[in-house]
Amino acid sequence: MTYLFFIVLYFRANCTPSHSQLVLDLLDELINYSNDNPENHDLVTLATIFHQRLVWIPPFNDGNGRTVRLAMNLILMRGGYPPTFILTKDRRKYYCALNQANNGDYSKMLLLMFLAAERSLNLSLSAIAGDYEDYFPTGDIAEDPSVSYGQEYLSLLARRGRIDAYKEGRVWYTTKSAVEEYRQKKLK
Repeated sequence: MTYLFFIVLYFRANCTPSHSQLVLDLLDELINYSNDNPENHDLVTLATIFHQRLVWIPPFNDGNGRTVRLAMNLILMRGGYPPTFILTKDRRKYYCALNQANNGDYSKMLLLMFLAAERSLNLSLSAIAGDYEDYFPTGDIAEDPSVSYGQEYLSLLARRGRIDAYKEGRVWYTTKSAVEEYRQKKLK
């Protein structure tokens, strides 16, 4: 049954498992690569490369996917990031990105991992209790009659760094006070 699982997993991931006699050498090489970081990658890129390469090695009969995600999160958490996860709805994108990474094109895999890291950071930040103003989507703030700017203009200000804002997915979030502060500066 486990062997059948590997066939399904590696069919989806377009990857051929390593020969069992090479696993220890491949793991040593991968660990040394991640510790040395010879190409000076940022942490998310390094964790993504580590993730893809460990998937390619599969050192165990069962639990390789869980082990890969755990090891990737260990790398991220050592650098101060919260645990990162791939959503079930993104599974197909994940396999497609992994296939491309197995062929040397990491662009989709990196994008997927950066988005996952951003999502985890946003979730962690939103869980922090404190006395701070709530951030709302720019569209919601633009609907307030006291705000004299439209949603597109607020998004433009956010993209250009003119107002305090952050982005989740495709939506910019800001505060009413940040918009008012911008308005006051513009009046001067």
